[in-house]
Amino acid sequence: MKLTRVPLGPLKANGYILCCEDSKRALVIDPGAEEAALAEALEGYTVPTVVATHGHWDHVSGVPYVQRKFGATLVVHYAERACLKRWSRERGLDIKLGDFVGEGDVIEVGSVRLKVLHMPGHSPGHLVLMEREKRWLFTGDLLLKGGTGGANVMGGNPDDFVRSINRLRALEGDWAIYPGHFEPTTMARERQQNPYIKFRVKEAKALDRGAA
Repeated sequence: MKLTRVPLGPLKANGYILCCEDSKRALVIDPGAEEAALAEALEGYTVPTVVATHGHWDHVSGVPYVQRKFGATLVVHYAERACLKRWSRERGLDIKLGDFVGEGDVIEVGSVRLKVLHMPGHSPGHLVLMEREKRWLFTGDLLLKGGTGGANVMGGNPDDFVRSINRLRALEGDWAIYPGHFEPTTMARERQQNPYIKFRVKEAKALDRGAA
């Protein structure tokens, strides 16, 4: 499996492409804009599925391109539908709602298997996507390198945000973190250096010890 990070759009939101080299199929996470870099990264692949960690415009503005070009089905949490409809209307995005997923579901494309963790706070239906075997976490805007996307945004909820951060922090061991913005990092680094993880939330209770 090949992983490619493509920063897209004016806010340089990270789009991720997980490619199955054997079947030439790919899964796309958070395509933030229709840009040449996205088209180039997907050349030679088919894309049956595009996943949005949440529905904010900077993470979904490239979804119509992926749907139009490949006939991809959008996968998102049900709670994000209002946000998606708003941005479709305000920014003229022709986003077609597809499949809804929730806690514990698994998204599969070929050899790619991502477990869905519902971690609201930045938005009502915010998802973190877990690749168990490689210990990868696609954290959207919940956890960034050195910070977070916070809860002071449309649809944000500070109480949910703290619970989700605590839950993420409680995952055992190290994980590679692929965030919605900025460079990738690791959970080990963030436990040491990220103030939201280290200082600004209460000691975590393991809300889902079976998640990892």
